[in-house]
Amino acid sequence: MTESESAAIVRARHFSALCDLDPAGRAAGLEALAARDPELAVEVARLLALDSEADGPIEALRSEVADAAGRRLLGAQPADRPPERLGAWKLGEKLGAGGMGEVWAAERIEGGFTQRAAVKLVRSGVSSLEIAARFRRERQVLARLSHAAIARLLDGGVAPDGRPWFAMERVDGEPITDYARNRALPLAERIRLMVEVARAVDAAHRSLVVHRDLKPSNILVTATGEPKLLDFGLAKLLEPEDDPRLTRTDMRALTPAYAAPEQVLGEPVTMATDVYALGVLLYELITGELPHARRSPTSEGLAEEVSRETVERPSSRVRKAAASGANRALGGLTPARLAHRLEGDLDTIVLAALKREPERRYPTAAAFADDLERFLDGRPVAARPDSFGYRARKFVNRHRAAMAGAVLVVLSLAGGLGAVLWQAQATRVEAERTARVRDFLASIFGSLDPDLGPGRDASAAMLLADGARRVDAELAGEPRIAAELDVALGRAWLALDRYDDAERTARRSLELAQASAGPRSALAAASLALLGEIATAKENLLGGEQNLRAALASLDAVAGRDSLQAARAAAALGRNLNAQQRFEEALALSQRAHEVLEKVLGAGNRETVRALIAQSEALRGGDRAAEAAALLARAREVLEATPSVHPVTRALLDVERSEAEVNLRHPAEGLAAAESALASLGATLGPASAARAEALRARANARMQSGDFEGAREDSEAAAAILRALDPEHPRLASVLLDVALVSEHRGRLGEGIALRREVLGSTLRRLGAESAEVRFQRAQLGAVLVVAERYAEAESELREAIRLEEGSANVAVEFAVNGAFLDLSVAMLRTGRPEEAVALSRRRLERLQALGIGEARYESEATRLQLAKALVAVGDAESLAEARRLAEKAAAVGAPAREMSFGSGPHDVLPSFVLARIDFAEGQLAAAREHLEETLASLKRSGRESSRAAGEAQALLGETLLRLGEGALAEETLRSAYELLFRRAGASDEQTRRAKELLDGLERGPAGRG
Repeated sequence: MTESESAAIVRARHFSALCDLDPAGRAAGLEALAARDPELAVEVARLLALDSEADGPIEALRSEVADAAGRRLLGAQPADRPPERLGAWKLGEKLGAGGMGEVWAAERIEGGFTQRAAVKLVRSGVSSLEIAARFRRERQVLARLSHAAIARLLDGGVAPDGRPWFAMERVDGEPITDYARNRALPLAERIRLMVEVARAVDAAHRSLVVHRDLKPSNILVTATGEPKLLDFGLAKLLEPEDDPRLTRTDMRALTPAYAAPEQVLGEPVTMATDVYALGVLLYELITGELPHARRSPTSEGLAEEVSRETVERPSSRVRKAAASGANRALGGLTPARLAHRLEGDLDTIVLAALKREPERRYPTAAAFADDLERFLDGRPVAARPDSFGYRARKFVNRHRAAMAGAVLVVLSLAGGLGAVLWQAQATRVEAERTARVRDFLASIFGSLDPDLGPGRDASAAMLLADGARRVDAELAGEPRIAAELDVALGRAWLALDRYDDAERTARRSLELAQASAGPRSALAAASLALLGEIATAKENLLGGEQNLRAALASLDAVAGRDSLQAARAAAALGRNLNAQQRFEEALALSQRAHEVLEKVLGAGNRETVRALIAQSEALRGGDRAAEAAALLARAREVLEATPSVHPVTRALLDVERSEAEVNLRHPAEGLAAAESALASLGATLGPASAARAEALRARANARMQSGDFEGAREDSEAAAAILRALDPEHPRLASVLLDVALVSEHRGRLGEGIALRREVLGSTLRRLGAESAEVRFQRAQLGAVLVVAERYAEAESELREAIRLEEGSANVAVEFAVNGAFLDLSVAMLRTGRPEEAVALSRRRLERLQALGIGEARYESEATRLQLAKALVAVGDAESLAEARRLAEKAAAVGAPAREMSFGSGPHDVLPSFVLARIDFAEGQLAAAREHLEETLASLKRSGRESSRAAGEAQALLGETLLRLGEGALAEETLRSAYELLFRRAGASDEQTRRAKELLDGLERGPAGRG
């Protein structure tokens, strides 16, 4: 090693030790170094000065010094020779490099499926242990981020040479501004994209991570219109670091055009920093320009520009650009119309995000997204001065036809609330009167029933919004009372299905409760339980479960297991677990809650009945529908004998009774219960309530089971229309539309059903993200119907994605319904000539059913074993045939039923006799094969499936069997019937159809052509 190389390494070591310290730490370190080696101190001080320049040459210098040191000290590979493989990933071309990391294209070569990634690893020669620790910390940051719009962390580890690495989801897309420009997106679509981005940023913030460098190149939009956020490697954690060295790390990383003033000025970075960048992005998306011009190449120059800059309103910028001849037309809007559209609320939203002082911006990215959604919906925005007159004007604009009546209702409610709040203000001195006022206000805000949905007059929402503002203003000195009122407000917002308003209010309640009553108080637990109920309603089931379990544990300890508060939390947790299909746990919690609620509130109380309904749902889900029906019948008798019970409460019980009877295959009883519910709800709530939509769904199910498909479709479409009118994004709408699809499929209109399922899947993806349990379930169901429709390539794509997502889930109990995807995919593999894959998939499903505790006698297990037997026959070796015969004979002995699917041949439409016939044929036992095939066709005819695919396959095999038995005339007749049926269902390219045609052609050519 030369003297100059040794000196370079020494300088690098001292520079690495000092560069991440604060100014005082750097000065002290330099002073100590100068006392030992003044010349070295001067060299290190020069490097530190270069490091302080945001756009200086330090990145290149750092790379050179690190590479030189690393090659000597670690013996690392040169930068152009990375490991060929890292874990399960094979590296491809180099995609880029930064100061301490390299990014490589990669492809998974293990695990049985193909996956592309971008692999990032510490650059060769970066030898500092602190830098390696920083890189590992970056990987931990990425691991904690889970959101559909954030590029996912897929894997990670340590390379053979000791360098840490991780694999990220590789995103193919365009920067968000290019995507919007190239497709001439309308204004509303641009805003919706920003809402999705802001929601993703908020998810990161809730994981205590700030991005710090949001810009178009870090927000790619895929071909399907889904935004993806990249490069959280620059993120800064909001929570304190355990390692004091790491608190000093993270070089100031910013892109001047999108950086917040505090970044440029070197001030603390917070969530508001990302909110500013979101404002810049929105400004650029809607005007085509950046809000400011920052041109200086130095930190000092940028700071000077920031101190002098102002932000022009977007509408004014568009007007000026148009006047200068620039074309600012956007998505069909002329510049004049665009400026008019931006003027007012959207101007206000953008400027609120771009406030120079962080504390004056939106407090969270979620609040920014909320206001954008309010703008799209025509509702008042929070950034607007919150006057009653402004909200009233927005109300009138949305409801011109009912303006007079609605305004009178709003005024009367607002006036009454004002008097109550004045009374609360006046009586703060006296604790007893304050408590009475609190209870009265809680009764107002809690009067909206969670079962009635958002079908109330819009004035109810206006009352809540105005009341919330006044409570904030006039009860600010009473945080405990404010927290209790916020719980009531949150429940009222939840009753209106206004989840974001409910969540914001519940979070405020939790903060107030923790500060005033303590984090372990019953009030804090009640707020946490409300957050759990809201998360459940938003279909964030695991997040809801976590909050509800924590709240229940706290309430059990503070208020007691038999307290009303604990019973309410247990009931809510039971409903959450029902939605997760964890029926045994849900049943225990619902029973516990019902006992307490019945004792405290009475059998006819709405909460008591809802807990009873949750018990019934858990029983039905656990294949105990008869017990559920008996439980509901007893409850109905009690309610009939209780005059004070509200008619809506009885109706809700009747809806559940209808579902239980349909589960028992009693369509007449189910129909009667649904009719009773509809009559009651129509008389009490009118024709357009969410509760009535649920009753229509129940009647549709009963009608479909009785064969009245036209009536079922009418009911399902009426339920969908009600929910759409209440809220185009109503959370229950997807399930109703899937009912409509099911009716179409039962009527033989598979194309209609598939198209509707795809529409619902797209909506659910946008609403919940690709990783949600509901998306997995919908993909599995869509794949099953595609198999029925014999659209195997599409089916395979959906089913493999459902399985991939399901196998990545931590909660296998949630995925019971998705387990069917293994069986459906096995059918598709067998039908497309891949029997070995079909065998493997069937075996995997049997293993998973056993792990879930599904007994051998259950239909799911029997159908899977028969499918396995069918696939083994297709494999065809002696061992496979022997195993297939054992499986089929066992199924035949217990009378295993074929799946009944009245909309055609089901994917699991397998009879033991058909499987045995295939085995007999393969083993040359033609007489036995003929007998089993005739038995199969007779069974299919008895069940009305003589035109099913299974019937066509059985006829084709029977024809070939007859041909080998020498019965040519009967063989020809049978094969011709099979060919016509299969051709009509699957087309000429189908393998079974081709085989039948070959045999027919051979018969026509005579004995020489019958091979």
